[in-house]
Amino acid sequence: MKRYYLSYADWSATEFKAILYCILKGQINYGPHPELLRKKLSNYYTPSTVYTSNYGHHAIKTALEIFRRQMPERSEIILPAYICPSVLQSIKLCGLKPVCVDVESDLNISPAAISNAFGVKTLAVIVPHMYGCPAKIKDIEILCREAGIFLIDDAAQVIGVSQDGRLLGSFGDVGILSFAQSKTIVTGVRGSGGALLINKARHHQDASKLAKLLPPSNKRFTVLLEFLWSYLWEKYTKNSAYYLGRLVQLLGLKTRNSITYSEMSNIEAAIAIEQFKRIDQIVLEKSRIVEAYKQALNGQTTLSFPQYNLGVFLARVMLLIPEEINAGILRKALKKNGLDIRLGYDAYVIEGKNNKNAEGLAPRLIGVPCVPGMSNVEINEICKIILQAITVILLSRNNT
Repeated sequence: MKRYYLSYADWSATEFKAILYCILKGQINYGPHPELLRKKLSNYYTPSTVYTSNYGHHAIKTALEIFRRQMPERSEIILPAYICPSVLQSIKLCGLKPVCVDVESDLNISPAAISNAFGVKTLAVIVPHMYGCPAKIKDIEILCREAGIFLIDDAAQVIGVSQDGRLLGSFGDVGILSFAQSKTIVTGVRGSGGALLINKARHHQDASKLAKLLPPSNKRFTVLLEFLWSYLWEKYTKNSAYYLGRLVQLLGLKTRNSITYSEMSNIEAAIAIEQFKRIDQIVLEKSRIVEAYKQALNGQTTLSFPQYNLGVFLARVMLLIPEEINAGILRKALKKNGLDIRLGYDAYVIEGKNNKNAEGLAPRLIGVPCVPGMSNVEINEICKIILQAITVILLSRNNT
């Protein structure tokens, strides 16, 4: 049986050459590449200024700290109810209150919901382009500007993608980039890199001061090996990564890491530079895969593709399954049939708050393989496997 794996990065030989070069030079944690990356990104996103660190959500935390200094009387952050948990974590680490509002059918935050949520305590709005699907960031920028509220353009998954002639990440007061697995530019996992884009001059001084407080990078080689073994080479290492990790923990050689913010490592910045050289190629290939999935799904009504638009780039392809299908049960069935999928985020539910779309869509989303170079035949086969599994589950339920 052929197995279809998820994709975590689009790497070529150049990324591995960069890794080897850093190892041979003895420049794994420290070296020239973080500053080179910062300059390249600053030139790309000009007139924005870029500050790198080891986590994308560190950039969110930094931005919120800057905003709080400028408006200490405000404490509420508006964000979508369908969101990566690390964003919520960053808000809470700053002692601020998340105010989650509903999303539209494409999983992005609704401008109307944002406007309705504005209040005297609103400090900022965080707008992620969910899975790479562009949000209505220009409309939201106007809303925030008129209301005197800060805006974070969370472009973690959309490096190299533009809207209305502007790069995503360049809207609002600041932008956010991330280089973790399953993004556009990928350097590894867990603290492998991120960046804060300062889009408004009023924030430069505070951002510079906070960037200088970051400690040096440390112990990144073992994390890079973990990414290679457990993610990038999963096709070959299979379940060995899980058992190896359990053994290491049982022997007391490794404890679960807590989040520690630091400068970005030299080796991961070197990988990012090589990825950045191929950014147009990476975006085009993901766009091709998105279109191939749309064509493969034509003519059926079981699965829908809520984020599809002609020519759109998506960091992940997320499909919507029928309401009566349990995504966890489907995942197990697909695994037996040689297909790996991922589930979506949980909706952030607050008692008494109506986020109908987020709560309805979240449990029905599945992420399917979008491996660079995969053929239309393979994509057709993946869709066929999912549709057959859903049919079997429904028949089994009807017969009991």
